[in-house]
Amino acid sequence: MCFKDGDSLVVAVRIE
Repeated sequence: MCFKDGDSLVVAVRIE
């Protein structure tokens, strides 16, 4: 996965 620190957190929340 290629995400920035902030983007990765947002994506993780969306997955949940």
